[in-house]
Amino acid sequence: DDNQLAYLLQKVANSGVHNVNLVTPQHYSDVIARALSKVKHKLPVPVVYNTNSYESVGALSNLDGLIDVYLPDFKFVDSSLSQQLCGAANYFDVASKAVCEMLRQQPINTFDANGILQRGVIVRHLVIPGQTEDSKRVLDFLASVDKQMLVSVMSQFFVAQYDNDYPFLNRKLTQREYDNVVDYFFNVGLVNGYMQDVSSATEDYLPTFDTQHVLDFLYGEITK
Repeated sequence: DDNQLAYLLQKVANSGVHNVNLVTPQHYSDVIARALSKVKHKLPVPVVYNTNSYESVGALSNLDGLIDVYLPDFKFVDSSLSQQLCGAANYFDVASKAVCEMLRQQPINTFDANGILQRGVIVRHLVIPGQTEDSKRVLDFLASVDKQMLVSVMSQFFVAQYDNDYPFLNRKLTQREYDNVVDYFFNVGLVNGYMQDVSSATEDYLPTFDTQHVLDFLYGEITK
């Protein structure tokens, strides 16, 4: 219900947070667009759209003027790799168009006095063990679009569960692999990057999936 979502968006925005972060929201993008149309002008903090980029330009166009910060992943170029790991051989074709639409909507990055992004796009790419050549192709594409874009090159991959079907996923990324991709980042002319230490590849990034406290916060007043 878009009215209920509009209420929840306001509740979160006024709770002292830096932003309202919509995570993997594309399957509800139509409801989100309707809800934000009602309350966006009342929200005191930016709205962040945190997505895997596997979504249509049409759905994103409905959010034009409603999203302040786009935070898309850009996972793969190689179609066989994206089919293996995500069941989406057309990932690059879909995601490349989606990211370009996000950049069209928010072409200029603006920050507050504390350095927190208020408007713009940060593209994230997770380097996968054994797949540095595909990471380079990702960076080739991003550089061809805009060498000034903000890009986060992530090293935080860790083994959550051993996989006999894809043995290359059964280890952490090496420092040499990550450095190779970071060097390539600069070699293709990209200049605005966020880098990680490979020691960040820990289970700290694995959600606990214990959402009861979140539900209590969001629905407390509704269910009184």
